Order: sequence, then C-alpha cells, then structure tokens
Amino acid sequence: MNIDIESNNIQKKVQRLLGYNIHMLRMMRGYSQKSVADKLEKSPNAVSNWELGNTSPSVDDLLKLCDMFEVTPNQILGTDECPELQAYIDQTENLVSKVEELKKQKREIEKQLKTYSQKINRKK
Repeated sequence: MNIDIESNNIQKKVQRLLGYNIHMLRMMRGYSQKSVADKLEKSPNAVSNWELGNTSPSVDDLLKLCDMFEVTPNQILGTDECPELQAYIDQTENLVSKVEELKKQKREIEKQLKTYSQKINRKK
C-alpha cells in the first residue's frame, strides 16, 4: 500500500513538472492556450489542465508539443536540461524579482510622501 501511495505522489510530481514546462515553453514561444489547442485539435481547457498538472497529454500529443516547441521529449518532461527554457525561466524570475523591488521602493516613497505631507499640513 505504501508503494502505491509513493508511486502516486511521484506521478503527480512528474505531471506538475510537465505542466509547468508546457506552460513555460508555450509562453516562451508566444502561444496562447487556444492556439496550442487549435494546433493539436484539443480544447483550450485540455491545455489548461495539462499546464495545471491536472491531466497529462497523450504520448501523441506530447510528441506534437515537442515538435511545436522544438524540444525533445526528455526536455519537455524535465529529464534533460533545456538551456533555452532555463534561460527563459531565469529571465522571468529576474523580472519578477525586479518588480518586487520596485513595489518595495514605491511603498517607501509613498511612506515618505505621506510623512512630508503631514509635516507641511502641520506648518499651515
């Protein structure tokens, strides 16, 4: 019974990783879920479920995704590195980090403006 539970957990992790890779490759190539779905003759909901890790594409669909994204099956499954995907992920994470830093700076500026505004109002 423990083997079944562990096997199920591994399967879910692989499914989530595959979904994440499909999502990132789709974004990297500038495709919408609908355009991927149309090319594979699937529904956008099916593509969404793959990306969320709720379901996995069939082997045939997986191979079509590989062709569409110009990656190997091992790369899309995450068993081999995909330098282009990793660079895109790194760039995205860097941008998110910069946005968070800008938000922090904005909050600090707003705080300083509020303090300055209160000082001006007291002098009046």
